[in-house]
Amino acid sequence: MKKNICRIKALKNCNSKFAFVKHLKFITGLGLKEAKDLTDTIFEKPYKYVEIELPIGASWQEFRQGLDEISWEGNVGTNYEMDGDLRWRRNFKLLQLGAASKEEYADFILESFTSNFGNSEEVLKFALDRLSKEDLIKTINLYKING
Repeated sequence: MKKNICRIKALKNCNSKFAFVKHLKFITGLGLKEAKDLTDTIFEKPYKYVEIELPIGASWQEFRQGLDEISWEGNVGTNYEMDGDLRWRRNFKLLQLGAASKEEYADFILESFTSNFGNSEEVLKFALDRLSKEDLIKTINLYKING
């Protein structure tokens, strides 16, 4: 079964780690201690990527929205980076090298948009560079059906 995993990297501290723990606990279903320990790992300096698994059916978009509502130091600019798990990053690199079929590009782009992983601008530019108009339309239609 495919796991619902992403990586998150803090770029600065949040003003309330308690709010972060509370949101992480709510969205992941972790216990309070596990959510606090994961939060401590995320905000440990130097900041590094930490993998988080959501229950199947949980929304990464809801997770992002909750993170965006938390008060962060400075309140200006990007507060965190979030992308897919190591499998997602590996596939992205392989596709950048041209080692894939058009269907694999379409599948990757569909997964990226439905999971909200990565930089949307980066994935969109990647899609426009690699796929024909017909392939893009097919991918968008798949997204509408599955989204």
